[in-house]
Amino acid sequence: MTGKGEEAPRDFSPSSPNTNTSGTVIVSGTTSGFEGPHFVETQSLTITYNRVPFGRLVSGDVTLSSASATFSHYSTIVVATVEAAYVARKDFGTYETSTFSTPQKFEVLAASSDVNGNSYGETTASTMGPMGTIVTSQQFYRRVPFVGAASGQAEVTKNIVGRTFYGIRKVGGSTSATVDVNSLFYDNEAFFITPGLRGSFGTEFGPRPVIEGVSYLYGIPGQYATNKESIFAVTNFITQIGNRVRSSDLYENPATENPGGFPFGLADVGFSEYDPARHDYS
Repeated sequence: MTGKGEEAPRDFSPSSPNTNTSGTVIVSGTTSGFEGPHFVETQSLTITYNRVPFGRLVSGDVTLSSASATFSHYSTIVVATVEAAYVARKDFGTYETSTFSTPQKFEVLAASSDVNGNSYGETTASTMGPMGTIVTSQQFYRRVPFVGAASGQAEVTKNIVGRTFYGIRKVGGSTSATVDVNSLFYDNEAFFITPGLRGSFGTEFGPRPVIEGVSYLYGIPGQYATNKESIFAVTNFITQIGNRVRSSDLYENPATENPGGFPFGLADVGFSEYDPARHDYS
């Protein structure tokens, strides 16, 4: 999964330079081959992620001359910005094969430390580390004969940028408004204890992140260390993100406000054409 895969077949046209490899356009002047139109689908995904902590105030000791507090980490999760694309189009090239496909593969570009320079152990092929980016190293590609839009072969282009959490701030009484989350993405204090709870570092009238129950992704109990990660958990995380794209379960930035007021933000970013079944983690 972490190594770069072979490049997917390029978008050849009849006037493009010809190559004679399987799945690509045939050598000029050859009489055999499968002429277009073909129906071509491609799919890609990029995930920019950061691991954030959750905790609680264990005890506090305040006197007339001093004050101290003890906090405990009870878990960490991953928050992410997600970019996804899907393109379906007609192709009029001539190819050696009538059909051709390659799965979607990924590469994890893990940082060795967080934004503050703190390291949590060695990053390996089985870890995401405290932050980083997951990129599509080989996009999904599928080419079949074009038989018409009536059979579901409609040309379409979909691109989205969504997030796994959103931000709000209280504007008075019980009214809250969604806000930009860029300043919160790497802010551990904002995530650590929800404003309003004992020991919180924030205020409900300032911007704060909101993570709904289904958005707790890649949770690890207790304090974080890279040796608590596994390749199974990493690939499962990527699959979950793909499912969120497919079910439009990501957030705009700022999130679309819910007229009902709770939850405050609506998850409405994604498109049904994305399919995690096209992922290959080998």
